[in-house]
Amino acid sequence: RERLVPSLRGGLPTSLAVSCRVYEQLPSAAASGSGDLQPLQLQASEVAACGWVPLQVFLEDDCAEPLRWSARAGGDPRWDDLPCVPLPVQDTSLAEGVAEDVARSGFVLWGLTLGIVNDLLLASGLRDAPIGSTRDALGRTAEHMRRSRL
Repeated sequence: RERLVPSLRGGLPTSLAVSCRVYEQLPSAAASGSGDLQPLQLQASEVAACGWVPLQVFLEDDCAEPLRWSARAGGDPRWDDLPCVPLPVQDTSLAEGVAEDVARSGFVLWGLTLGIVNDLLLASGLRDAPIGSTRDALGRTAEHMRRSRL
């Protein structure tokens, strides 16, 4: 399913179409020669860490909290206060040189990815309303859209 995302291009409002594809990479047994499954080898420049999050996390009514992007990344405060879901990642796979405690503190679902997960949860009937859909959260999202156009 495609998702239209509002954008400004050359000062004019437009929309971007975003299509998601999900791929599963299975560990290779042939690579080892022994028939044992080999762990995935992540490339830090592409994916520094990955893991699994229990579906139940997304079904809790109070799973969202305000994003604190400027405090987290020392970056642009325009993203602050958007809804996000901290992810309690399990079975973590890490790229070489990535510390597990650093990776675990960085798993947060927000923005476009949260919107796509919301679409999936709503379409499947697992949720009746999007994550972070309180009136206050919607107001913050609308305010963010106004600020990001400046």
